[in-house]
Amino acid sequence: MTLITSILLLLVLALVLGELLQRFGLAAVIGEILAGVILGPIVLNFIQPSSVFEAISEISLFFIILYIGVESSTDTFRSGFGRSVILTITSFLVPLGFLATFSFYVIGLSFVNASLLAIAISVPSISIISVLIKENSLVKTKTGNVILSSVVITDLVALVATSILIDPREIYVEVPGILVFILLLVVIDRYIRKNSEKIMAFFDHIHAMERGEKIVLGAIIVGG
Repeated sequence: MTLITSILLLLVLALVLGELLQRFGLAAVIGEILAGVILGPIVLNFIQPSSVFEAISEISLFFIILYIGVESSTDTFRSGFGRSVILTITSFLVPLGFLATFSFYVIGLSFVNASLLAIAISVPSISIISVLIKENSLVKTKTGNVILSSVVITDLVALVATSILIDPREIYVEVPGILVFILLLVVIDRYIRKNSEKIMAFFDHIHAMERGEKIVLGAIIVGG
């Protein structure tokens, strides 16, 4: 089966199952996941995982998250930060603690393996959550932004914790790097807010120059 055929088959089945499940009040993303399960190696084995499919999925996820980022604002994220922290604690850290304790004392895994297993199970999928927020028109709402902020915090905590568990020396690299990144975001955000009019005027000037160059070029072509 060619790549184009595989993609078309996957898209058709995903759309059909998504529409079908929506009629029953369920999210379309469930049907899309089922389409991958049915056509993949688990059931029919029509489509095999490949680097091409991985690249397509990463690009698609990038544009979904980019769309949500464009539609959101730092003010909304900042206003809901406290709720996001509470949601992160209740939806991630508490289950993480229970799972790690269960894996360590009941299953008998080592502390590192129990912690890694708990993190793998507890971390939410940002791709699925992003799609659900977009489908339910929650992008510009407080609820949607609280959920997104919580997912971002959860992913940061999970990445740092995983790196430290695998190699404790990473704490000297990961934590300062994240702090510097957040500091840069805050500085850039404040700079853009203070100089928004100048920045808009600069881009308007560039746009006007490009438009003028096109007019001059057209006049030269017509007159030449």
